Amino acid sequence: MDFLNCAINRIHYKQNTFGDLSIAKNKQVFCGVVALHLPSGRLVGNVRYLTTCEEIYDIAILPNLHRPGILGIDNPMHRNALTTPTDFFWSR
Repeated sequence: MDFLNCAINRIHYKQNTFGDLSIAKNKQVFCGVVALHLPSGRLVGNVRYLTTCEEIYDIAILPNLHRPGILGIDNPMHRNALTTPTDFFWSR
């Protein structure tokens, strides 16, 4: 594995645990996901959530998918989908 994907959480400025760190003063700190090339240590990509997300609890790699979609419960189309650990199905 040549790449590492990791989640980055926004610092909670009101919490005493991290609010006093020098990095907490850097307003460019963001919540998101970054991809690092391990042999070179180079950042090869990132997804930044600037206003809508403060914490990411888990990420998963979806191999062989080029443009996966995210379908939330606010979209009625989610009622047409059924997923299992190994398969997915759509009703017509």
